Amino acid sequence: MLVKNFPDPGQSEDWNVGREQLERYLPSAREEDGAIQNMFGAVTIGDVVRFYELSLNEGELLRVQGDGVLHLPSDSDIIHRVLSDIARVGLESSDAA
Repeated sequence: MLVKNFPDPGQSEDWNVGREQLERYLPSAREEDGAIQNMFGAVTIGDVVRFYELSLNEGELLRVQGDGVLHLPSDSDIIHRVLSDIARVGLESSDAA
């Protein structure tokens, strides 16, 4: 039996570390893509996930699903919808370019 110890998903310090990594990475990734679209990222801790969006106009990293976290597998339908929405936005952005 394999047992993994995941951090408590409620620890804001862990979420902040992941968010800070996205804040560093997404702007440079956007520049490589020509700075033409919103960027999305996810932070996972154990079996929970938070999705973020870096708006082209705002320049601020915002949570896609408000303040909550999504749990695998119980929120898999919501996670699928969020990923589908992100993919749709990406396709619309590439069509407009």
